[in-house]
Amino acid sequence: MAVKNKKSYVIVIRDNRYIRKEANTFSEKIIEVKKNDKYEYLEEIKNDWYKVKVKRKIGWIHSSTVKIIK
Repeated sequence: MAVKNKKSYVIVIRDNRYIRKEANTFSEKIIEVKKNDKYEYLEEIKNDWYKVKVKRKIGWIHSSTVKIIK
């Protein structure tokens, strides 16, 4: 039996934060996130930003805003 690759997620730990189009605070906001929201983590890091999947979009959220769960 083959083992499927398990997805990782981020859990938002702060309110009133944003997932952004690019990995910086000046980038366009894709969606506002709330504490305890959960998003798929795409395991890429750029300058303390994590790449995540939000519905059908890909965006970036700062590492200080979330914790990773595997």
